[in-house]
Amino acid sequence: MQVSLFFDKQNNVIVNPVLLAPAGFGKHSSNFKLLQNGWTGRELADAIMEALEISKRNNLEEAEGEGFWTRATGIKSYKAFSKKYSCISIDYIKEKDCYEVCAYRRCKDGSYGVDAEEVDKRIKTFSGFPQRETIVQQVKDALYVIG
Repeated sequence: MQVSLFFDKQNNVIVNPVLLAPAGFGKHSSNFKLLQNGWTGRELADAIMEALEISKRNNLEEAEGEGFWTRATGIKSYKAFSKKYSCISIDYIKEKDCYEVCAYRRCKDGSYGVDAEEVDKRIKTFSGFPQRETIVQQVKDALYVIG
């Protein structure tokens, strides 16, 4: 299960479930939530938990055919979108019963990634399933890493 969070400079956030395609790659869901600046920790926690449930169901009929970013923001290309939005990923790893919160950096090609020397700084691992009570602080800590 995976959720991508995209934050802009005004602190608006897109909470987007990720669905797993049969070929093994992630596809963003069309069931994203857009939280406007002023959102509360409870609203963000609720949106994250709901997105994890959508990701768990993995209904590929809900996969976004075109870029979710255009529907969410009106921005036409992913490269232009990634210039304006930071990305944090929450990944639950069932086999290890843990989850990772990853503060991605923007790469030159417009994608998001983590260099090998940055793994300890940008990826934090926690045991168990993400909890509503702690996930918001973990996301805020990841935002701090992004800067």
